[in-house]
Amino acid sequence: MSKKEFSCEEPVSAERLKIAFDKSLSILGQSSKEALLHDLQNKGIDLDGTNPYSFKQIEQALENILGEDATELLIQRWWKALEE
Repeated sequence: MSKKEFSCEEPVSAERLKIAFDKSLSILGQSSKEALLHDLQNKGIDLDGTNPYSFKQIEQALENILGEDATELLIQRWWKALEE
């Protein structure tokens, strides 16, 4: 799958994103997930809030935190969990 498929600009509710985040990234462990959520909040993405976010916004924030390769992997897992 190419990265372009995951650059969706359609907003998704923070609640749905958080559920998919927890499901898809459980492999990281709780403390790593919490650290990543904190880093996302610092970049303006608050999954505990009520604002919707697009995967494009999330992808940009994650690339600033993790770099391109790790971001692509996480976005793919997150997107897949969201579709389930």
